[in-house]
Amino acid sequence: MIFGDKKLPSGIGFLAPKVPTFLCPFIGEKEKIGKRYLGKLYKKGGRYYCVANKKNASYITTKFDIKKNYQEEFKINPPPLSAYAFQINTKDTTGRTISFIESLTIYGD
Repeated sequence: MIFGDKKLPSGIGFLAPKVPTFLCPFIGEKEKIGKRYLGKLYKKGGRYYCVANKKNASYITTKFDIKKNYQEEFKINPPPLSAYAFQINTKDTTGRTISFIESLTIYGD
């Protein structure tokens, strides 16, 4: 989930583009459910949250408190949600995967 339009640096100069702040729920293989992670890039504006792992990943229903997580990380109210993006990372993982979103519901305040 990408917020607003103010872009922050990747941390490696021009080799990766500047992007707005983002929260990224993900399905991990070894990561702890509910834990927040920082990536190698976008440490100023990107946060990753494990919402499921290999043990429980056959069908997932996730409730993710966008406003609470954003406020905890960036100490401000989130700007408008400006985009959704989906990423598949296969580094250091095994097997095959298929993913889909059956439904997505966003509730306001």
